[in-house]
Amino acid sequence: IAPKFKAFNWNVIETCAHDFDEIEDAFKKAKKHKGAPTVIIAHSVKGKCVSYMENLAKWHGTAPNAAEYELAMSELKAQLAELEG
Repeated sequence: IAPKFKAFNWNVIETCAHDFDEIEDAFKKAKKHKGAPTVIIAHSVKGKCVSYMENLAKWHGTAPNAAEYELAMSELKAQLAELEG
């Protein structure tokens, strides 16, 4: 999609949707840019950090059952604990 916006002379900023520092930096860059509209394209991975969901389109718009939910939450909590040190 980036080339389409660039073809219309938009300022295109691409970032990782899973990296809050990158997202913050993208907004700062967008705010500083003058003379053309800006679009931020945030690339993401469906189901990021959940073993049975990651990068599987079938989980886009599908709710997990109770057991799947508990597994997903335990994996996400483990990721958070790792990030927090």
